[in-house]
Amino acid sequence: MNKIIDNYNAWANRYDEAPNPTSDLDKIVLRQSLSSIDFFKVLELGCGTGKNTEWLITKADSLIGLDFSKNMLDIAKNKIQSDKVAFIETDLNEDWPVKSESFDLAVISLTLEHIKKLDHIFISLSEKLKKGGKWKIRASHWSPVTGGSGTSQSSME
Repeated sequence: MNKIIDNYNAWANRYDEAPNPTSDLDKIVLRQSLSSIDFFKVLELGCGTGKNTEWLITKADSLIGLDFSKNMLDIAKNKIQSDKVAFIETDLNEDWPVKSESFDLAVISLTLEHIKKLDHIFISLSEKLKKGGKWKIRASHWSPVTGGSGTSQSSME
């Protein structure tokens, strides 16, 4: 995991500018799939440089973004300076430093391939979301979820 974190920390300064069709498509699909849904308190897992945060916060009252890359979070903090947003450096494979039953939407984009404990993610989501809360997951890389096939998944519940 440390090598992955090191790679993302090194990539951070180029992440938003480098051509990345997967990330660009994810941004479009996320907006299309959530544009007609009301949400107020968002938990964004694997928020990176805040590519999706910028739009999510236009619809939400508050958002907490979690990511394992300090450098990615530094860019997100510089780009999105809002009292409505908090960014926290944490490993999603471990306990998340947020309150239970606090969010009505959780978003996970292009992150699951870095998760060792998928059961932990879904158990934690059920704890952190309010009753009736929704989650949106986009996975488009090689990942244990897609068995390495690279297919895209999108779910909401």
